[in-house]
Amino acid sequence: MVIESTGLWEHVYEVIEDVGYEVILAHPLKTRAIAEAKIKTDKVDSEILSHLLRADLIPRSYVPQRMFVNCGIWSGNGFI
Repeated sequence: MVIESTGLWEHVYEVIEDVGYEVILAHPLKTRAIAEAKIKTDKVDSEILSHLLRADLIPRSYVPQRMFVNCGIWSGNGFI
């Protein structure tokens, strides 16, 4: 499963991972197909991400270990 790196990605990532799915966090700046799309909707974004996932072309974002996220050492913008 692939998700975009958005403001609340940490919580969504953990929930999906806890259910047992492999989660890929797409790097927002490197996912050019979405960034350059003329029509920006969640439906269009999800379709583009699904095509990139099937082709194994998802540029991945760094995902910190849970201990950093859960203890407050990591914020959405990096280590604090």
